[in-house]
Amino acid sequence: MTRTQFILITGLFLQVLAGQVKTYVINGEVAYANGNLIGDAVVMLLDTTDKMILKTRSSKKFLKKYGGGKFKFENVTEGNYFITVDLGTRIGIKKTIQIVDKDIDLGTIYNVVEFPKYEIGDYPLPNLIQIRPISTIPVPSDSINIRHV
Repeated sequence: MTRTQFILITGLFLQVLAGQVKTYVINGEVAYANGNLIGDAVVMLLDTTDKMILKTRSSKKFLKKYGGGKFKFENVTEGNYFITVDLGTRIGIKKTIQIVDKDIDLGTIYNVVEFPKYEIGDYPLPNLIQIRPISTIPVPSDSINIRHV
């Protein structure tokens, strides 16, 4: 093997080693606010521009009662992501995560929606309109006066 061939082969080998990207694993569980795990929910991994990267389903419950709700994403590169869970209801789950140098175990993600804090000053009182009072004087032609019931 000539020196030129050796340098070319070594260069190609080093390019292959440098081109490998480290990937990570994300896992967790999804649950309702009361703690019941959600089986067979659609779990999506989105980048920061809401482009879908990976999609999976949470594990199903055993005998419709035990376990379930677990999900796992593999081969995820470093970066910032959103995890969204479609529960089939109006309120889903959306969580922001950041992957740096290690796998992530999210634990249990709940679909808790914080009730917004309202201030009375945010809602002005409507104009009070004077309504004509209903007459309570009996009408002689009525056998039963509904106004007095």
